[in-house]
Amino acid sequence: MKLFFRGIVIALFGAMIVSCSTNTEDNAKSTNDSTAKQKIPNANSRESVLKKVRYFDSLARTSTSSVPDKNLAQQLIGAYSEFVTFFPQDSLSPSFAFLSVSVAVNTYADQQALILIDNCLKNYPSHPNKIDLLMMKALVYDDRMHDKDRAAQVYEQIIREFPGTPAADQAKAAMKLSGKSDLEMIREMEKKNGLR
Repeated sequence: MKLFFRGIVIALFGAMIVSCSTNTEDNAKSTNDSTAKQKIPNANSRESVLKKVRYFDSLARTSTSSVPDKNLAQQLIGAYSEFVTFFPQDSLSPSFAFLSVSVAVNTYADQQALILIDNCLKNYPSHPNKIDLLMMKALVYDDRMHDKDRAAQVYEQIIREFPGTPAADQAKAAMKLSGKSDLEMIREMEKKNGLR
């Protein structure tokens, strides 16, 4: 189950990077604000901050290292967060908020990820990726911080807010496995499948 959650997080991150990079230019053209009319953008203009996001996003996507560059990840998170802070109502901000969470989770910046998740859910309570945000929050609490009580609270929230969904089923299964070692889980699966 833990490996399944890790796979979800990695897949979400990759999908969102690709989606964001293709939508950024279209949305940038469609969003019309006064900063786009300035010839020289100031440090906090939409154009300037979006340029920073694109720069660090490009560096991250073209990195050939098999190990994530945590410094680059922090710069990318900073650029996403800066955009969200200065332009919270912009059409790109919910995606950038989600991407900052994905980068933090994938680089094991767990405390930062939890803060970013809470901020994202507070600022965008109807975020289209709310269920994914909650699953990542549960992953951090359960698998990384071994805080079973907080993980259980998040699993219960998923079950309550998204009943009948695959995520609710996964949350129920994760609650049953919570606190068990990998060896205990393997033995339980073997027993369930008649291998023991």
